Amino acid sequence: MAGRASGRLLGAFTLVEPPAADSAQVLPVPDPLGVAIDRDHQLPHVVVAVDREGADVEAYPAAAHEPASRRTFNGSTLHISRVRAGAEAMGSYHRRTVNLWTENTEQAADDVRAAVVLVAGDPKAVGLLREHLVARQSDAEVVYVEGGRTDDSAREALRASVDAAMHEVMASRHRAVLERLEGS
Repeated sequence: MAGRASGRLLGAFTLVEPPAADSAQVLPVPDPLGVAIDRDHQLPHVVVAVDREGADVEAYPAAAHEPASRRTFNGSTLHISRVRAGAEAMGSYHRRTVNLWTENTEQAADDVRAAVVLVAGDPKAVGLLREHLVARQSDAEVVYVEGGRTDDSAREALRASVDAAMHEVMASRHRAVLERLEGS
């Protein structure tokens, strides 16, 4: 969709999905409905693939297929795994390990600021990240998705899960708006 004024192009927009039917109109003012509906189906969001060693954080503005920013946090890996033996020392090793996981996920939480945060990865690390976000009183909607950052197949699963989750988040938001309008 494009708009012109005195021969100048004022804006050009590519829809995320093709329209249901082709249409062409010559009007003095372009019809913005298609673009408005399409833009309403897009939200800025952050995708966090987290594990006990760190996280990949990608920030997507509305309507973007590629992240506007991408950061990787890799924390310390010394004593990253819990040990099974150790008697008296075992508790100390476990606390050190959990503290390390906490520090590594806290780095990622410091970088997350968005209305929608999609989180995937190691369940323990995901839980720690959620605790950090709650502690920061973030009002972000946190959505858990499948996938991770370990290899290409995990990243592909993450992308597919994010796309499906974003579709559901938008549908849920639209339902909420319709319910509010019907209640008015």
